[in-house]
Amino acid sequence: MRRALLCAWCLLLCSGCWDSKEIQSIAYANTIGFDLSHEKVVVYVQMIDLFQLAKTESQTIREPATWVGHASGDDVATAMMALQRTLQQHLFWDHVETVVFHDRVLSDRTVLRDIIDHLARMRDMRLNAHMYGTSEALPDLLTTNGLFDYTPERTILLQPEDTYKEQSGIPPKSLRMWIADNDTPYATALLPSLTRNTATWQKQNEPRTLITVHGAYAMTHYTKLGWLPLDALAGLQFVARSSKQTILTISQSSTPLATVRIQHPDTSIKAHWDGTSDTYTIHARMHATVEALYEQSTAQTLSARTATRIREDITRTFVAAAAIGADAYSLRTLLYRHHPHATKARAATPVTQNDVRIVVDVDLAYSGKHRLTTK
Repeated sequence: MRRALLCAWCLLLCSGCWDSKEIQSIAYANTIGFDLSHEKVVVYVQMIDLFQLAKTESQTIREPATWVGHASGDDVATAMMALQRTLQQHLFWDHVETVVFHDRVLSDRTVLRDIIDHLARMRDMRLNAHMYGTSEALPDLLTTNGLFDYTPERTILLQPEDTYKEQSGIPPKSLRMWIADNDTPYATALLPSLTRNTATWQKQNEPRTLITVHGAYAMTHYTKLGWLPLDALAGLQFVARSSKQTILTISQSSTPLATVRIQHPDTSIKAHWDGTSDTYTIHARMHATVEALYEQSTAQTLSARTATRIREDITRTFVAAAAIGADAYSLRTLLYRHHPHATKARAATPVTQNDVRIVVDVDLAYSGKHRLTTK
């Protein structure tokens, strides 16, 4: 009897989950967007119908339900509270995977700093959320579904890594890394920009709209320097440490020679200080494989032409960024880390193309079943 009473007493002391809520009674935010309108901060929140994500084969297939709400206020905290008041459920922020800033917010440093500060102080906001900028209307962007009518959960908006692994262009940026880039002295923070593409895919002869990365905003200390298109940033795929692979068409005198695949480029950047001036060496080491051969060519010629193409892309990116006052590779940051006393003396003088030496080594590791000639 005593044992039974003791067990019953212990059960009363055990914690329970009586105050927990069912999953369907909570609103889960996937994406937050920020805009400015009539000097008011506008907050957009995207939520995806969890029923669609968990559907089974026996359920009827229907158009994915993507909910987007918005509210405005004098500041970001007021706008987010106004949005919360319109919901009938608790709004859960822990699952936010993406933050999107409209161009108008990126152009206002004060508002941008306030928003970043608010996000960093939220207890249930994770700093590994993906970061994007855009000039598109946020309601249109946040309601764009993926291929096969998948929800935005399977688009580049929420899962950029899959596309980046196939064709490494502009590296995805997390909120934590973007804040670090803006706070780092002499660094340029590149923020990928999104647009809606209606010209590539069709469904039963009807154009389908998909989200794509088409460039990046260059910023320093939360101040927007300008915007660069994707083609101008081609050099990033050979310099970024996170780069996976890219495919290039190699030409000679406007005649295509071959298509090659570059995988896992190994690039190092070194800063040199001689007491009066600073110079930089970008050394890129590449392994290439031949995907298609259009003109008979030797292995030496193809390796040399590939190295020339990569060198041109790296240079073009540096020049395009310098034209808007940006440093695509944050070269001065390297000088600051290794020669901090020299950086102050050179801070007013921008790094020019003559200060950068680019060395590219290409190893043609595989040419397919048909070997290339050596002469």
